[in-house]
Parts: sequence; structure tokens; C-alpha cells
Amino acid sequence: MCSSDLPLLSKGVVIVSTTPGTPSGNYGFQAGDIVRGVNGAEIGSVAALQKALGSANAWSLVVDRGGQRMSLNVQG
Repeated sequence: MCSSDLPLLSKGVVIVSTTPGTPSGNYGFQAGDIVRGVNGAEIGSVAALQKALGSANAWSLVVDRGGQRMSLNVQG
């Protein structure tokens, strides 16, 4: 996926890659997934994502994959 495939005003953080055995790989994230929200907070930057993930031990994420919106609940 290249940046021109995303709408200009999209908000979220695009997963560029994952590695098996890491949290992102273990939880089923795929390259191209877009994290839109964590625990009800809109995510608009990597810094916002890091802050949201660091402030809890369980997360309710909203992720777009291939144009479909999914909810993912993760325990830390």
C-alpha cells in the first residue's frame, strides 16, 4: 500500500510491517492495517498510539483492514 492509496484526510496509524513472535505479529496485525482508535480515543499519530497503548493493560482497538472496520480486544 502506498500513501496515495489513502484518503488525504485519513486519521490513524498504518502498520508497515509485523514480525512473528512480537506483540503485533502475535495479535494478528497485518501490513496495511490502519489503527483508528484505542479504548475510545481517536488515534492520529504514532505518538498518540504509543501513549494509548502505554496507559492500559487491555485495549479495545478499532482497525481498518482492506476497507473494512474491525474491533479487536487485546489483553496485555
